[in-house]
Amino acid sequence: MIVTTLGIAQVDTSVVIEDIVLSAKNIRTNHQQEESLDANHKVGINSLAQSIEQGSNTYLKNYGIGSLATLSIRGGSAGQSLVLWNGLPLHSPMLGLLDMSLIPNNVTESISISKGGNSSLWGSGAISGVISMDSKKQKKNNIEMSSSVGSFGSIAQNTTLTVKHRKWIFTSKYNHESSDRDFEYEVSPTLPSIKQENARYKRNHFLQDIYYDINNRNQIAAHFWANSASTQIPPTTVQSSSEAYQDDAAIRSMINWKYVGNKSLLNAKIGYFLDHNDFYNPQTLTEALNDFTSLFADINYQYQRKNHVFSLGTTYNKTEASSQGYQGSVSESRIALFGIHQYDFKDFLFKSSLRKEYIEGLNIPLLPNFSVAYTPHDHYSIHTKISRNFRTPTLNDRYWRPGGDQALKPESGWSGELGLSINGNIRHIQWTYETNVFYRNMKDWILWSPRDNVPYWSAQNINNVISQGIEQGASLRYKTDQMTWRLNLKYDYISSTFQTALDLPKVNAGDQLFYTPKHTARAAIKSEYKNYNLSYLHMITGETVGVNEIIPSFQVGNTTLSYASKIRKLRYIINLTLNNIFNNRYFIIERRPIAGRNYNIGITIKY
Repeated sequence: MIVTTLGIAQVDTSVVIEDIVLSAKNIRTNHQQEESLDANHKVGINSLAQSIEQGSNTYLKNYGIGSLATLSIRGGSAGQSLVLWNGLPLHSPMLGLLDMSLIPNNVTESISISKGGNSSLWGSGAISGVISMDSKKQKKNNIEMSSSVGSFGSIAQNTTLTVKHRKWIFTSKYNHESSDRDFEYEVSPTLPSIKQENARYKRNHFLQDIYYDINNRNQIAAHFWANSASTQIPPTTVQSSSEAYQDDAAIRSMINWKYVGNKSLLNAKIGYFLDHNDFYNPQTLTEALNDFTSLFADINYQYQRKNHVFSLGTTYNKTEASSQGYQGSVSESRIALFGIHQYDFKDFLFKSSLRKEYIEGLNIPLLPNFSVAYTPHDHYSIHTKISRNFRTPTLNDRYWRPGGDQALKPESGWSGELGLSINGNIRHIQWTYETNVFYRNMKDWILWSPRDNVPYWSAQNINNVISQGIEQGASLRYKTDQMTWRLNLKYDYISSTFQTALDLPKVNAGDQLFYTPKHTARAAIKSEYKNYNLSYLHMITGETVGVNEIIPSFQVGNTTLSYASKIRKLRYIINLTLNNIFNNRYFIIERRPIAGRNYNIGITIKY
């Protein structure tokens, strides 16, 4: 179904109360031009990285299925995108990024992408975009199970069980995924194929959601998530062998209280995350053990008066981390205050926000955000937004020895965008067209590079990066009595360039950022006939510049056939997916080959 390495050292519902209509999602989480992804737990899509890759035109820098995958939204770095789980950030404070391949697809019931700057709402890292994963309570008892097998010894199993008892709702989820990843690849057309070795991985996740409705106005929700992962790191195309591997484990827990008044909404949550990451390379006798814990507190009060909605909030975060690279342990505390105002006036919707964050040792600028949406007709709308954004140096950037620098300044800058959306109907055809242009100027970009008269690389504020481009999308839906056809087309042009020349890594002023394609496009077509669904997705990625060499453009085609039916109350879906059906040989990261043609077949049962 288609819908719209370790680096060390570096849909909204409404609640009606006494004729006052309040959004169940407060205005902080209701982003402009938000793109929703299909959060159904489909066979063959086992990670958040795969969901994003299949469902949006967001570029993922990845080393292949099961390997490190990081975001690059609108030409931003991996650390300039924020991933939220029920409103709390998941990125590592040590590395400043999140490996999307470690996040299972069934962790959440809602996935959305909001592109553009949102630092005034969410703080550090929300520069190029925010991905939100939100758990939602289910209305009835149910059980859903899926199992699949695929090429290269791939196995995946997902189970979700929901039990409702009076005012209580319990949802338990289990996810297992493993693969040998022993595909064959070519280093050169003149040389025999090589089978990838030391590439096995396995992952296990357990999640528990508990909801308790105290009364019509008060609800408490608790979320718990434990996971473990073991990943072997295969050799590159210029290595003869590899014995390196990485172990990851995390426990994440949080409690959320929500109160809905006649004209008000109050959300308060507290969370505690514990994360453990170990990297080993027996060949070089390298061992890196990294741990961090994070405590979060977040409270947000919202009040509605006529066409105005006001919101005030504060967040607190304390992190403690230990690593051999720190020569001990370090800690960091952050506190922020923010305010939001939304005004609905005739055909206009105005939204503004302001944030001030305090972090010891860092000077964080005042962060404003202002947006306007104009909808004079149901068939078209115009929106614009301007914001100031920032990203703090990671703990590795500040404290790693050698190379860290506690005097580093945060990356900061301004961004703006302007967009247009049009839709219409022509007989049996529904169509939409959207376009968006954006500009972002980030100063004090942090890079690890050599310093004069110092024999090691270090973190430095040494560049200014300007990102600009245009995003376009069109969709068609044609429906007859027996069939439905859908076509989705997307194209992005993104220029994200260094403004300062560097000697090492070799960069000229005006050069595109590493691993950032200027051109990406996708075409998705889907047909539905009775109980059958057939879809095809074609993705085109332009040439990119790697650290060592140019990475050629490539195209990939994936197709899925599914059949859905039911036996009494038992519903089932059978899926067959073929990935890279043209067996193209390509790289996303140089010297890290991607698998050729492969398959996945599975079944999902719902009761």
